[in-house]
Amino acid sequence: MADKIHECPADGTGATPCCHRTPFQLPRDDRMTTQPDLVTCKEVDIRKETMMADKPKKMISVEQHFGEPLEILLPKMVTARGKTKTAEVLGVSKATLGYWLLKLRIDVKRVALGPGDTLTLERHGKPKESIG
Repeated sequence: MADKIHECPADGTGATPCCHRTPFQLPRDDRMTTQPDLVTCKEVDIRKETMMADKPKKMISVEQHFGEPLEILLPKMVTARGKTKTAEVLGVSKATLGYWLLKLRIDVKRVALGPGDTLTLERHGKPKESIG
């Protein structure tokens, strides 16, 4: 029997909505479905399994200092300040920050907005945010 059942990626996306993995990253015994009520994968389980495991002491100390997980803290800080200033505020090198972003699967995208342009950010299971 399959360990987990994941929701199929939506048209135009490559990752499952449940755990944000591509089908190629899923364990071989896991299955996918288009019926949300059959999904057994929970994002929290995946985060514990992959992102929160084996965090170095420095990551843990930064989380304790700022009072929230890096998975939540880093996207906000990098968006507001950029990588260089974020690394400075956290007290780590830019290389360390880059490693953390990779380890936690945080994608940093750069977008230029023209006058009057806005950007809408959608997070799975959370309300939309407008930027710009």
